[in-house]
Amino acid sequence: MKSTPDEVSEFFMRIVEDHVAYRKKNNIFRKDLMQLLIQLKNNGKMVDDEKLPLENITEQENELTLKEIAAQVFVFFGAGFETSSTAMTFGLYELARNMEIQE
Repeated sequence: MKSTPDEVSEFFMRIVEDHVAYRKKNNIFRKDLMQLLIQLKNNGKMVDDEKLPLENITEQENELTLKEIAAQVFVFFGAGFETSSTAMTFGLYELARNMEIQE
């Protein structure tokens, strides 16, 4: 079951593909979520994984696809957007209901 229109999915896919290609072409490295996702795509693990203790860790490397990266970016974007809009809506609702706190 799809929860988003095809245009939205295609938009996020295109943005991620362009962004990953741009970073690769220009050899850009940043300390952000996108860099971690790109590392998982390219290496199957993150750079800082070598610092983790090896107890209870199975030997498994999973590479992300561009489609999975786009899905993570979409969720990250949606989670941040929804939180902000809900907080603003609640704040405005409270101001409308309690006129005395506006002064």
